[in-house]
Amino acid sequence: MYQTLLFFFQGILEGIAMAYFGLTIFRFRFRLDDLLTIGLLIAVMGFIVRQLPLSFGVHSIILVGWMVLLICWRLKAKVSKAFGAALVTSGTLAVLETIMFALAIGVFGMSYDGIMNHAGLRTLFGLMCPGAMFLIAWLIKIMCGTGKRSIKGRG
Repeated sequence: MYQTLLFFFQGILEGIAMAYFGLTIFRFRFRLDDLLTIGLLIAVMGFIVRQLPLSFGVHSIILVGWMVLLICWRLKAKVSKAFGAALVTSGTLAVLETIMFALAIGVFGMSYDGIMNHAGLRTLFGLMCPGAMFLIAWLIKIMCGTGKRSIKGRG
């Protein structure tokens, strides 16, 4: 039950944030329906993969490959550009999660396990990463002037 709620409150936002970050940073041209489709499919696959008994880190490799496939399928992008977007996005998410949890541990004086075992705190800190990814991508889009070229349409 908790995993399903986590999917709806955190997974979907994280998937859309990952898609937005990768597509914006690598200047893909995309429409809102492209963003939502890719983001929702990343979230669904993330939910499925996290249910499997895999070693730590294997799910990340699967999700990078899945993101590459989705970008290539939906945007007809080159594999190399899609792979770069997926790797940078996953790496950024990992760094942001590390920073957010380190800050949480420092501010609240809790252990990592204490945060992960508390449903509310885990969701709260888990939502900070997608928020930070949206903010970073948006700021880069504004500062680098990629907005006019990236969200108009394909082609």
